[in-house]
Amino acid sequence: MGETRDTLESQETEQPAARSAPPTRTWLDPAHWRLAMDSPWYKAMYVVQDEAIAAAHQFLRSKGLRHMVAPVTTGSISSPMGAGSDSLPVEVTLYDRRTYLADSMQFALEYGCRFVDQGVYYIMQTFRGEPADGTHLQQFCHIEFEIPAPLESTRNLAWGLLRSMCAALVENAADEVRAMAGSVDHLERIAQMESAPVVTFEEALDSLGANDGYYEVLSIGSRALTKKGERAIGQRFGMNDAVWVANMDKLSVPFYQADAADGTHSISSDLLLGGLETVGSGQRHVTAQEVLRGLKDRDVCPDEYEWYIQMKELNPIQTSGMGLGFERFLLWALKDDDIRDMPLISRIGVPGSTP
Repeated sequence: MGETRDTLESQETEQPAARSAPPTRTWLDPAHWRLAMDSPWYKAMYVVQDEAIAAAHQFLRSKGLRHMVAPVTTGSISSPMGAGSDSLPVEVTLYDRRTYLADSMQFALEYGCRFVDQGVYYIMQTFRGEPADGTHLQQFCHIEFEIPAPLESTRNLAWGLLRSMCAALVENAADEVRAMAGSVDHLERIAQMESAPVVTFEEALDSLGANDGYYEVLSIGSRALTKKGERAIGQRFGMNDAVWVANMDKLSVPFYQADAADGTHSISSDLLLGGLETVGSGQRHVTAQEVLRGLKDRDVCPDEYEWYIQMKELNPIQTSGMGLGFERFLLWALKDDDIRDMPLISRIGVPGSTP
């Protein structure tokens, strides 16, 4: 761990250059769309977003994954109101029926894996019901993939995706990033790293010692990291701002995540980038019986997941996948402190007449 601490100490002494395109913080203003057109921040943001998204498409397709065109509505939310869910669904009425805006279309990606051999991905908007704040958006861009492989393969592929996005920004949008963040050094470091360190949830908590707000105990007894805990783990174990935290308590993750062999933890990994969860990944249950047990353990009604259960019965395969919050990646890449600065078209406050 000495190398990690040395790396962190060197980063702390860096003094980024002055930003020529600072954020304007106009996202609550009904005239945000008009102000953004004259903003150096948002003009640079357009280029940065375009280059990062293009790199994501290119990298995933180069690995053989196929893009999936998925709807933004679902009757089977992936984070239902039950144990292990960390988000609130957004319910809407469509064609006189109750449905939900997608919180993730991971189930659709699992379905897509029954059609192609190498895996599938999408880049699309997803929705969460919690209030927005400096690190969370209610509507955000999600880069997700699912592959027919165990979790280690997903973790390696997700890291390659992150490296490719960083490399693309250095190569194709360095001037814009420097204007917004002051430097591209942090992107270059990630682009050159073969892998990020991995620490288990238990190892991390043991190292942090007595709980000082590092995690919360959920109603069912499982533990979940807080933002303070994520920052502390990033500082202690991270290398160049990055660290994977693996094998969370099984009842702190949703029902579709596979259980570890010890029966207590999950086969899952979260990538902390700059001390904030930016990638979530996990291995899925293979059989319908495992899914039913996961639902029962979390007291989630199986009715809305009947098709998903049947899919596992008809075509049981091992898959794993990940979801990357694009705006959280940008928050780190641009060295900003408020995720609400990222969207070109604001949905904060949802003014009545905007693009």
